[in-house]
Amino acid sequence: MKLVCFFVSLVLAVLASTMAVTSASAQGVIIVGNLYEETKSASCFGAGNSACHLIFNPAPPTNKILITDVSCLFTHTQPIAQSAIAVSDSPTSGPFRRFEYFPAQTGNAQAGNTFSAAKFKTNFLFGEGKYPAIYFNMVAVGTGQITCKIVGVVQP
Repeated sequence: MKLVCFFVSLVLAVLASTMAVTSASAQGVIIVGNLYEETKSASCFGAGNSACHLIFNPAPPTNKILITDVSCLFTHTQPIAQSAIAVSDSPTSGPFRRFEYFPAQTGNAQAGNTFSAAKFKTNFLFGEGKYPAIYFNMVAVGTGQITCKIVGVVQP
């Protein structure tokens, strides 16, 4: 029961933090001083696919971004095989490089969907013209919804 309460609290906290940022960041990245934040959501999978990725905006010209915090909420119909932060040269797809894998804590299943959450600290640096990405892979073809927020520091 304590584990269920923990996951419900975690899911609600992630939803509350991403909902406020999503409405504020409809135009893209939020940068205040040297603080960087971006939230993205996507529906994915299906059509023979078991992978889902979110590709965020690139670092501003002449800057690097040090991502320090990542939080994600993932609704899925199949178990998660892998979850990682990575970098891409493309704004729409891979190939992805420099994977840093992280665990997604699985919560309860309801109406055929399972809810998983991930929140972790990192020191993931990406440079000008590079796109940070969050990547999830399920064990089989299914459907899902993903929302992730990345937070970091702009570096010259």
